[in-house]
Amino acid sequence: MKLKYNIVWIDDQISLVRGDRRIISTFFRSKEIELDLVSIEANAGSSLIDNEDFIKALESEELDFILIDFNMPGLNGSDVIEYIRKTLQDYHTPILFYTGDDPLDLANAINSKNSDGVEFVDGIFYCHRDNISDKFLNIVKSQLRNDERINSVRGMLMDRVGYVDHCILRALEHCKEDVSNGSKERVSNQIKARLRRKKTTLEDALENIDNWSYEEVVNFLKDNPRFTDCHTRAESLREMLRGSQDLRHHGDVLSDFYNRTERGNSLNNLRNIYAHEPCEAIEQVHTEENIKLIRMETKRHISNIETLLGIE
Repeated sequence: MKLKYNIVWIDDQISLVRGDRRIISTFFRSKEIELDLVSIEANAGSSLIDNEDFIKALESEELDFILIDFNMPGLNGSDVIEYIRKTLQDYHTPILFYTGDDPLDLANAINSKNSDGVEFVDGIFYCHRDNISDKFLNIVKSQLRNDERINSVRGMLMDRVGYVDHCILRALEHCKEDVSNGSKERVSNQIKARLRRKKTTLEDALENIDNWSYEEVVNFLKDNPRFTDCHTRAESLREMLRGSQDLRHHGDVLSDFYNRTERGNSLNNLRNIYAHEPCEAIEQVHTEENIKLIRMETKRHISNIETLLGIE
């Protein structure tokens, strides 16, 4: 899920679209999305695809949107599309052309010229310059509906929470000596009290564990997910499966969830890396081979559990 939106806006008179820019900025602010809007004022009589600021803006970072005034001196819209789509091999960034003329005429002109390649004009939009913000926001809202689906949000949370967790662990060591000598005992006592509370909570929950029956042990795992971690629950299930003559094979497959096999790294280890490390630290394992492995192992382990549960 996006936390930042990168936009390049090209016009030979940027001041004329100040109102649209304000509306767009307000929209992103209402969504708590950071907006990085790069404005390029094209020089009259010069080709846009030779404009250094334009080239730098396109090549410097991954863009989410490009807005261009079509009626600028020295600008050929088809050449701009070709430069972005083919020269830069960028086939997905949406481009919105606006004009003071009938946008349908503009669309027909560009599409007829480039009718030999569908991907060439894919993601190209047109509007009258009086409707820039309306057209743009309609497109972006559609993008955000997909971007804000549960899986996208989960992916963002895994990355960002992993990054926060990573930073906290580093900060514990980094800031350790910055605490004044007069405060160290107080801070130490607060941390110990917090750890004792956690220990006490778990001890209270497990007070009579020595007398629990098999059914009570299993029910505790099932009914108290906050007191146990995924690894403990899965290892417990594995022991249950290994204790069954008919389900032993499922336990062996579940073992592979945690242990490296001839297929490669365990899915659990890859999950932990992706969940608890920032993107920058994942590059070594984020390979085509591991992406294939994740797909393969995910399907295998889901199938294993679903078969256990009788889910077809």
